[in-house]
Amino acid sequence: MKITTMIDEYGKPYSPYMGNLVNHLPMGQLALYKLTEDLDRVEEYSKFYIEHFTIDPLTGPSGAVNSIEECIGKRELYEECLLLVEKEVEEKGLDSFIREVAEHLSSGNVLGSLSCADPPCLCKGRDGSWRRVDR
Repeated sequence: MKITTMIDEYGKPYSPYMGNLVNHLPMGQLALYKLTEDLDRVEEYSKFYIEHFTIDPLTGPSGAVNSIEECIGKRELYEECLLLVEKEVEEKGLDSFIREVAEHLSSGNVLGSLSCADPPCLCKGRDGSWRRVDR
């Protein structure tokens, strides 16, 4: 088995969330594999993670969405967004879809809409010090 196959198999039944946290199992699997190149050890880690942490299950799409923007900030629409992305990749091709999303993000359309409701954050200044930034 390849590491990508293992990550996919363990990821299929779960959302990327664990309550208010992110499910870091895929990142842990890849990091452990890069450090050890031992799939048996990654399998052992994966089983431990699933047994000891509560990962939100996928529940199936509850409705259709018409744009990725509708999904932003709405975890409950994760699966609907995946279906939309799959459809758009199938229609446009992967390269074209990635270019379109990258252009959209770089224009600030999505990121700009997110920043309106974001809480204060820390930003690193040119002098290397951290400071609070209220948006």
